[in-house]
Amino acid sequence: MQYINQIAGKGLPVLVILELIFNYFSFILMLAVPMACLVGSMFTAYQIRESKAFTVIQNAGISYVRLIYPMVLMGGLIAAGMWQMNNYINPKANLRSQVLLRDIKQKQPAFALEDNVFYSGIPNYGIRARKITNGNSLQDVILFDNSLGGIAKTVITAKKAKIINRDNYLVLQLEDGEFHQYKKTGTSSYQQITFKKYETAFNTEQQKLKRSDISMISSVKSFNLKELTAQIDTNYQQKARVIKSIKGTIQPQSYSHYEDQIVLLRIEQYRRQVFSIACVLFVLLGFPIGLSLKKGGLAIIGGIAAAILTLYWCILILGEKMIKNDVLKIDPFPAIWGTNFVAIAFVLLATAYFTYGRFWKRLLRGG
Repeated sequence: MQYINQIAGKGLPVLVILELIFNYFSFILMLAVPMACLVGSMFTAYQIRESKAFTVIQNAGISYVRLIYPMVLMGGLIAAGMWQMNNYINPKANLRSQVLLRDIKQKQPAFALEDNVFYSGIPNYGIRARKITNGNSLQDVILFDNSLGGIAKTVITAKKAKIINRDNYLVLQLEDGEFHQYKKTGTSSYQQITFKKYETAFNTEQQKLKRSDISMISSVKSFNLKELTAQIDTNYQQKARVIKSIKGTIQPQSYSHYEDQIVLLRIEQYRRQVFSIACVLFVLLGFPIGLSLKKGGLAIIGGIAAAILTLYWCILILGEKMIKNDVLKIDPFPAIWGTNFVAIAFVLLATAYFTYGRFWKRLLRGG
């Protein structure tokens, strides 16, 4: 939604808009798939509990670990698919979307006139028409020409006009009008000419979308995991060379650039891992929560899942931002993986509870 105001009014072809949406779709999947795993796990567990099947399963001697094994296997398969997507598809799609959005920003607004609306989308020109028919026939036209800058001001009026596209130029053919020009060079002069036909052209090359060559562009987010590892090793080697070449007292600012790059590369590396592992983790996290719900439904489960996911991503992004802004001067690993460790601890406690909980209850009752 934040990019709508940047692409609106640019006259983009439908295929370009679809390409932009498709490239951002991979990023949406990166967030949506883990949430789907969490919702699916919670809803399945709640249905098992609601139908009393969980009590029957426990009485039959089937362990909790054996019960969740098929869901963990499915979560693992989804995680493997997301790993490949985050490693190969999403980096390139992210680069294409960023480059395409930048190209769209640089494009001038499309030439689109409206009745009695002053249009100034063409540099140094302004045009207004009382009525527009068929998209290119104008009536009662006023054209302001400031192409000569401070040298002269020109105003052209015409009863009728027609717009014609010629290559990179927009030709305006005017009929039955007047040409008014005021010059400021030397002695000021004013010129007025009545014409039957008059033609002027505007360069519309900037209104065309110019696509950048992405093969010449690279960024941290466009690297796959193998390339990220290679870049980290390269920066470590560069840092070592700088330290070795300096004689005397070593100043940290002499190699700080390489340290900053290593931090950014490691953050991106850990993010890819976290987003993939989250699919399995949320399956394990959602199942005990679903079994613990006394009242549920798709709306309640969806709300709980959204709250958990929001908290999870907020902590993850907060840790990432604090590392990037030097608020936390620690290795990125605990900042990025910290939420996963908390979730894993919760999963282990829940597994222990549903596996040995009945044993402890019986032991306490017997005591």
